[in-house]
Amino acid sequence: MKSIKTKLLIIGAGSAGLAARAEFAKYSEDYLVVDSGPLGTLCARVGCMPSKSFLYYAHSLKKIQQLEEQKILSRAPEADVAQVFEQTRKLRDRFVKSVEDSINKWRESHLLIGEALFMSPHQVSVGEKVIEAEKIIVATGAKTNFPSSWEAIRGKEFSSDNLFELRDNVPYSMFFVGMGAVGLELGQALSYLGVEVMGADASKNFAGLSHPQLQEQAKSYFSSQMDIEFGKAQLKSVLAPNKILIDMTSSGRVLEASSVFMSSGRRPALENLELERAGVELSENGNPNISQDTLLAKGSQNIYFCGDAESEHALLHEARDEGRFAARHALGYERKFERRTPLRVIFTDPAIFVAGESYRELLDSGISFDVAECDFKGYGKAIIEDREVGGLRIFISNDVIVGAEGFGLHADHLGTLLASFVERGLTVKQALSQTYYHPTMEESVATALKNL
Repeated sequence: MKSIKTKLLIIGAGSAGLAARAEFAKYSEDYLVVDSGPLGTLCARVGCMPSKSFLYYAHSLKKIQQLEEQKILSRAPEADVAQVFEQTRKLRDRFVKSVEDSINKWRESHLLIGEALFMSPHQVSVGEKVIEAEKIIVATGAKTNFPSSWEAIRGKEFSSDNLFELRDNVPYSMFFVGMGAVGLELGQALSYLGVEVMGADASKNFAGLSHPQLQEQAKSYFSSQMDIEFGKAQLKSVLAPNKILIDMTSSGRVLEASSVFMSSGRRPALENLELERAGVELSENGNPNISQDTLLAKGSQNIYFCGDAESEHALLHEARDEGRFAARHALGYERKFERRTPLRVIFTDPAIFVAGESYRELLDSGISFDVAECDFKGYGKAIIEDREVGGLRIFISNDVIVGAEGFGLHADHLGTLLASFVERGLTVKQALSQTYYHPTMEESVATALKNL
């Protein structure tokens, strides 16, 4: 086998791996990237970008339907659902090509295509080559989690990995195993396109919201669009390829669906790396235990885990931050990883966010805090855009904004704004001194703080 020596080996050319490569390349050309393909990143190929394109079309069609209901349009045009998927794929291909074009600039000299297998803490085999690396960054992404109780439909299920390949064969009904971010976003979008959507969600914090009033509002709103049961569900039987029975264990109902969407989360794609040879400390589930200060695997001084492979912070901006830090730490330029203020957004219609500390986290911490409130029923901008639902809750401790939760129109923008307030450590007075244009949903921040 041919042996190749390098300062840094990056396993995985996804968002975290590409960020690590770009950062390391500023200071050294002594690196290699290994990826088994296809190239293009999870985000661009099956994640953030195609899903948000799909949501855009579905949400736009919903607004057209509302114009018909308001008699602004005499008759809403009939949607070509197959074309929705076709346009989604066209945009997906454009995003993927953009990533591939950037990789092509360094592909010939630095990229190896193949499966990476650890041979020792510093050695990785790729086909007939053995890479000897001083430092190794593992950024292999994640795979759809598949609960064993649904094994009878394995290979027949939908997920974000294959949903956008639908053409003229869109199912008439679909059951979502899990109604987290992916389940809510795609489930709602499919319901807007005429698919009968059902689902189950057993999480304590539905849609990531933990403030009781917001959580109940979100449950009520989305349950009016989809048949959601707040409890566990299990596969009962498969009577035919398009006739699947599901037991709803909380209510005792049995639902029938023509298809199933697996939206029960994602897990790090690490099972084929032979990590037991890498000398890293593994947990009971086989995943590495990782230092959050350095992103090094515990028991190792040279192997980092970033992005979805790190598992706890599976978001694009955090994956990129982790990749950049790991590269700088490998170079000796940075010692401790500092995370940004947490921000989670679900791009439903309307959207949901959690920024900084959540309501539940603050309760569990035992610290004293106040809640500033603004409900969106009767709120000017929400009335204009026909989205009078949800509200905003801002959490203040010792006069400083420490977190917020929201559900409603333009909540993605509200979350970004409030995350910046938390990051900057703004007091209530400082937040109120910011400029809020009228009429915008951002005004609701000032409204809530004035109501405190």
